[in-house]
Amino acid sequence: MRYDYVLKIILVGDSNTGKSFFFNKLAERPTDNISSTVGVDFSIIYQTVYDKEFRINLWDTAGQERFHCIVDSYFRNINGFILFFDVNEPSSFYALQRWIYKIDEQNKCNHDHPMVLIGNKNDLPHKVDQNDIIAFTEKYNLVYVEMSLKKNSVNINDILEILVSRIYKTLITPDGKFFCSNIKSYEDYHHIRKKQSLSNQHVYLNKGEGNQSNKKWMMSMQKYFCFL
Repeated sequence: MRYDYVLKIILVGDSNTGKSFFFNKLAERPTDNISSTVGVDFSIIYQTVYDKEFRINLWDTAGQERFHCIVDSYFRNINGFILFFDVNEPSSFYALQRWIYKIDEQNKCNHDHPMVLIGNKNDLPHKVDQNDIIAFTEKYNLVYVEMSLKKNSVNINDILEILVSRIYKTLITPDGKFFCSNIKSYEDYHHIRKKQSLSNQHVYLNKGEGNQSNKKWMMSMQKYFCFL
């Protein structure tokens, strides 16, 4: 499929805040009996915004602390973030500050990247102070959406469109150039993939036929390389 730009977007937040449900809905996967993400999950989503076609490499990350050492590396080369917390669980809201710190720690650009904040499960008692939410969104310039994913109170495709439109307006110039080096055009993206493929072939040839298991492993891991 032909597209104009490639974006990398990541879902961030504590466990049981709705990230995997959101991810599976966008990826058009079953949402029954979803278990917590182990490490990371990946899907490709296509979105049209301002008559431009975007390929979105979407990553769902585990919220459990034991996976943080794995998840941290996926915060690099990101164009936008969707943060999650549970309005019924204050600890998930206060943990957002830690997630923001991780985002800033891995950001190698000289600018910030657009973020959307989702307060999920608003069909349950609201235990997070609304003033704290307002202060947090203003501090980090976040778009805030409060919803219940399981009640389908908001169209989740609209949320993705909001984030993509913010990325487009803040990180791409009217003439199609990029303020952010993490954004790739169709041509740039496939040029990188071709170079990576040729580089891998060179490694395999140098190592000889005795490393077929390594070759299969590297091929299977290509989708996790950072340029995605």
